[in-house]
This record gives sequence, structure tokens and C-alpha cells, in this order.
Amino acid sequence: MPKRDRPYVIVTQRSPTTCEEGSLESPHETLGSYHVSSLKSCSDTTSKPVVPFRKRGRPKRQLNSDPGSSSGRIKRQLNTDPGSSS
Repeated sequence: MPKRDRPYVIVTQRSPTTCEEGSLESPHETLGSYHVSSLKSCSDTTSKPVVPFRKRGRPKRQLNSDPGSSSGRIKRQLNTDPGSSS
């Protein structure tokens, strides 16, 4: 079955790499089993995913709005006065 023939429904997943397809008109009848590399997702812009994707991983770093404390450390000020001896 060609990749761009028309949209199909995945009826069952036989293994992690093989699934059975059915037509939209009669989804109970399987048209055949195909490898996942031969499938192409249907690019229908009006439909939304059944289960939305979760954002995974570490959250993005938020920058501070104060320009003086960019690193979060307190900077020591050295005594630069030449007249004082410490």
C-alpha cells in the first residue's frame, strides 16, 4: 500500500515494528499488516492529537531581570584605596 494513498486507521499493533491497517469506511476489516517504516502520518491540520504530548526533561533556565545579580553570587569589593593599609 503506498505511503500517500489515503488516510488509514491502525487497527492493532502486532509488534513494536508491525501494525495492521484498516480503511476509514470499514475500520473492522484489516487491509494488511505493514512495517512502521512504510507508514507516513496523515497531515490533517484540522485534527488534534488524542493525547497531547508531555513536555519532558529539565525545565528551561529562567533569566533574572536584575542585571547586577546575573550569577547569583555576592561579589566582594576589594579595597582599592591606596592610602589605607590592611
